[in-house]
Amino acid sequence: MPPNEITNIRWVTPFYDTRGRFRRGPWRTRGSILCAVYFEDVLRIGDDLAALTVRGTGDFDLLMGLGRERTPGAEVEAALSAAVAPDWGRPATEAVADLGVGVLEYDSTGPRPGPDTEVLAPRLRLADGTVFNEFGFGDTETAPPDSTSADRAPAAPEDQGEGPRHRHRAVRITFNRPFAYHVRQRSSGAVAKTGWVADPMEAASGH
Repeated sequence: MPPNEITNIRWVTPFYDTRGRFRRGPWRTRGSILCAVYFEDVLRIGDDLAALTVRGTGDFDLLMGLGRERTPGAEVEAALSAAVAPDWGRPATEAVADLGVGVLEYDSTGPRPGPDTEVLAPRLRLADGTVFNEFGFGDTETAPPDSTSADRAPAAPEDQGEGPRHRHRAVRITFNRPFAYHVRQRSSGAVAKTGWVADPMEAASGH
């Protein structure tokens, strides 16, 4: 696989920069928080791992794995390796606090198109210079030419107007501590790149 295919992935659903800092966890006050909202099944839960699939354009996705806070990194990475299987885990529908998963409730004037998942993750730079930013997993921190601020969904849905109200539950996962990641080729299921992020403001390890 050509390296540029792996290090220049654009997100199907762009994140946006909240310009905030984490208030809890080992990474509180460190780095900048990025947020994305999904209406599809992108977050799965296992016994000791929460695994998020960040959809990429082309043929690659990014898997981010968050274990329990005191779980050694090698064990989290091994658990994420198992999570690449399509039948792994269960949909995230309830809070699992020690896996970084919480539940939000809100009202809207209409139904939502699918599972409601909010992701909070840090902007970071990997050891090879690859940057995880709002628009992709690449070697630049600027927006692609065709990206606009209109692509960025609000973290908390706000519906205006009158009419029947619908009560919704949104699942939120917060990457405010070390996590594992895999870059997976969608067509073959092969893992092209793996790594561990110990600190969002320092180069993460990868191989």
